[in-house]
Amino acid sequence: MKKKLLILIGIIGIVTSCSNDKAIFKVDIIEQETGDKIEFVPNMPFELIKDSTYFYFSKEDYYKVMVADISKGKQIYKSDKFEIRVILRKYMNAKGTYFEFVLRSFSKDFKIIDSYVMASTIEELNCNGVIDGKLNITTTCADGTVTTATVDEYGKFIINE
Repeated sequence: MKKKLLILIGIIGIVTSCSNDKAIFKVDIIEQETGDKIEFVPNMPFELIKDSTYFYFSKEDYYKVMVADISKGKQIYKSDKFEIRVILRKYMNAKGTYFEFVLRSFSKDFKIIDSYVMASTIEELNCNGVIDGKLNITTTCADGTVTTATVDEYGKFIINE
Protein backbone atom coordinates (compact mmCIF):
# COMPACT_ATOMS: atom_id res chain seq x y z
CA MET A 1 0.00 0.00 0.00
CA LYS A 2 2.80 2.44 0.90
CA LYS A 3 4.61 1.60 -2.31
CA LYS A 4 1.51 2.41 -4.41
CA LEU A 5 1.06 5.69 -2.55
CA LEU A 6 4.69 6.66 -3.15
CA ILE A 7 4.39 5.82 -6.86
CA LEU A 8 1.21 7.90 -7.12
CA ILE A 9 2.88 10.85 -5.36
CA GLY A 10 5.87 10.51 -7.71
CA ILE A 11 3.66 10.55 -10.80
CA ILE A 12 1.76 13.60 -9.55
CA GLY A 13 5.09 15.35 -8.88
CA ILE A 14 6.33 14.64 -12.40
CA VAL A 15 3.11 15.85 -14.01
CA THR A 16 3.08 19.00 -11.86
CA SER A 17 6.72 19.86 -12.57
CA CYS A 18 6.22 19.41 -16.34
CA SER A 19 3.20 21.72 -16.34
CA ASN A 20 5.42 24.58 -15.07
CA ASP A 21 7.27 24.51 -18.41
CA LYS A 22 4.02 25.07 -20.28
CA ALA A 23 3.37 28.57 -21.62
CA ILE A 24 0.94 30.61 -19.52
CA PHE A 25 0.89 33.39 -22.17
CA LYS A 26 2.36 33.41 -25.66
CA VAL A 27 2.36 35.97 -28.47
CA ASP A 28 3.32 35.11 -32.07
CA ILE A 29 3.69 37.77 -34.75
CA ILE A 30 3.24 36.35 -38.22
CA GLU A 31 4.45 38.58 -41.04
CA GLN A 32 2.09 38.69 -44.02
CA GLU A 33 1.94 40.80 -47.17
CA THR A 34 -1.20 42.53 -45.91
CA GLY A 35 0.39 43.33 -42.54
CA ASP A 36 1.38 41.52 -39.39
CA LYS A 37 -1.02 38.98 -37.92
CA ILE A 38 -0.93 38.60 -34.16
CA GLU A 39 -1.90 35.41 -32.35
CA PHE A 40 -1.86 35.05 -28.59
CA VAL A 41 -2.68 32.14 -26.31
CA PRO A 42 -4.69 31.99 -24.20
CA ASN A 43 -7.10 34.13 -26.15
CA MET A 44 -8.49 36.81 -23.85
CA PRO A 45 -10.49 39.97 -24.19
CA PHE A 46 -8.65 43.25 -23.70
CA GLU A 47 -10.72 46.00 -22.11
CA LEU A 48 -9.78 49.63 -22.79
CA ILE A 49 -8.69 51.22 -19.51
CA LYS A 50 -10.89 54.23 -18.82
CA ASP A 51 -11.95 54.40 -15.21
CA SER A 52 -9.12 52.58 -13.45
CA THR A 53 -6.05 54.30 -14.88
CA TYR A 54 -4.73 55.03 -11.40
CA PHE A 55 -4.36 51.30 -10.75
CA TYR A 56 -3.21 50.05 -14.15
CA PHE A 57 -1.09 52.88 -15.61
CA SER A 58 2.61 53.24 -14.97
CA LYS A 59 4.26 56.64 -15.29
CA GLU A 60 5.31 55.62 -18.82
CA ASP A 61 1.68 54.81 -19.72
CA TYR A 62 0.54 58.33 -18.83
CA TYR A 63 2.96 59.69 -21.45
CA LYS A 64 1.91 57.10 -24.05
CA VAL A 65 -1.87 57.53 -23.58
CA MET A 66 -1.80 60.46 -26.02
CA VAL A 67 -0.65 58.17 -28.85
CA ALA A 68 -1.85 54.73 -27.75
CA ASP A 69 -4.95 52.92 -26.57
CA ILE A 70 -4.03 51.01 -23.41
CA SER A 71 -6.10 47.95 -22.51
CA LYS A 72 -6.02 45.43 -19.69
CA GLY A 73 -6.11 41.69 -20.14
CA LYS A 74 -6.62 38.97 -17.59
CA GLN A 75 -4.44 37.86 -14.74
CA ILE A 76 -2.10 35.09 -15.95
CA TYR A 77 -0.26 34.35 -12.68
CA LYS A 78 -0.91 34.78 -8.97
CA SER A 79 1.19 34.02 -5.88
CA ASP A 80 0.88 35.00 -2.25
CA LYS A 81 3.07 38.10 -2.94
CA PHE A 82 2.07 39.36 -6.40
CA GLU A 83 0.08 38.78 -9.58
CA ILE A 84 0.89 39.29 -13.26
CA ARG A 85 -1.52 40.74 -15.80
CA VAL A 86 -1.19 41.44 -19.52
CA ILE A 87 -1.46 45.03 -20.71
CA LEU A 88 -1.91 45.78 -24.42
CA ARG A 89 -0.74 49.07 -25.94
CA LYS A 90 -2.16 49.75 -29.42
CA TYR A 91 -0.59 52.52 -31.50
CA MET A 92 -2.17 53.82 -34.70
CA ASN A 93 -0.63 56.19 -37.24
CA ALA A 94 -0.59 56.76 -41.00
CA LYS A 95 1.77 53.78 -41.48
CA GLY A 96 -0.47 51.29 -39.69
CA THR A 97 -1.33 49.78 -36.33
CA TYR A 98 1.33 48.54 -33.90
CA PHE A 99 1.04 46.55 -30.68
CA GLU A 100 3.02 46.02 -27.47
CA PHE A 101 2.17 43.23 -25.05
CA VAL A 102 3.35 44.25 -21.59
CA LEU A 103 3.59 41.94 -18.58
CA ARG A 104 2.86 43.94 -15.45
CA SER A 105 3.23 42.71 -11.89
CA PHE A 106 1.06 44.05 -9.08
CA SER A 107 1.40 43.71 -5.32
CA LYS A 108 -1.37 42.29 -3.12
CA ASP A 109 -2.67 45.85 -2.58
CA PHE A 110 -2.68 46.35 -6.40
CA LYS A 111 0.30 48.69 -6.66
CA ILE A 112 2.47 48.31 -9.76
CA ILE A 113 5.71 46.47 -8.98
CA ASP A 114 7.27 46.24 -12.44
CA SER A 115 6.58 46.02 -16.21
CA TYR A 116 8.19 44.15 -19.09
CA VAL A 117 7.49 44.39 -22.84
CA MET A 118 7.44 40.74 -23.91
CA ALA A 119 6.19 41.11 -27.49
CA SER A 120 5.81 43.95 -29.97
CA THR A 121 5.13 44.79 -33.61
CA ILE A 122 6.91 48.13 -33.39
CA GLU A 123 9.65 48.11 -36.02
CA GLU A 124 12.66 48.48 -33.72
CA LEU A 125 11.22 45.80 -31.42
CA ASN A 126 9.43 43.34 -33.73
CA CYS A 127 9.38 40.36 -31.37
CA ASN A 128 7.41 37.28 -30.30
CA GLY A 129 7.24 36.43 -26.61
CA VAL A 130 6.32 33.67 -24.20
CA ILE A 131 6.16 33.30 -20.41
CA ASP A 132 5.97 29.84 -18.84
CA GLY A 133 4.70 28.54 -15.52
CA LYS A 134 8.17 28.93 -13.96
CA LEU A 135 7.98 32.64 -14.92
CA ASN A 136 10.74 32.36 -17.51
CA ILE A 137 10.23 34.85 -20.35
CA THR A 138 11.70 34.45 -23.82
CA THR A 139 11.48 37.23 -26.38
CA THR A 140 12.57 36.36 -29.93
CA CYS A 141 12.93 39.24 -32.39
CA ALA A 142 12.81 39.31 -36.19
CA ASP A 143 16.51 40.24 -36.32
CA GLY A 144 17.39 36.99 -34.50
CA THR A 145 17.95 38.55 -31.09
CA VAL A 146 16.75 36.41 -28.19
CA THR A 147 16.29 37.93 -24.74
CA THR A 148 15.46 35.91 -21.66
CA ALA A 149 14.16 37.18 -18.37
CA THR A 150 12.65 35.81 -15.18
CA VAL A 151 10.37 37.11 -12.49
CA ASP A 152 11.81 37.06 -8.98
CA GLU A 153 9.92 36.14 -5.82
CA TYR A 154 8.86 39.79 -5.34
CA GLY A 155 7.44 40.34 -8.84
CA LYS A 156 10.44 42.17 -10.38
CA PHE A 157 11.42 41.32 -13.96
CA ILE A 158 15.08 40.35 -14.17
CA ILE A 159 16.74 40.34 -17.61
CA ASN A 160 19.26 37.51 -17.94
CA GLU A 161 22.54 38.59 -19.46
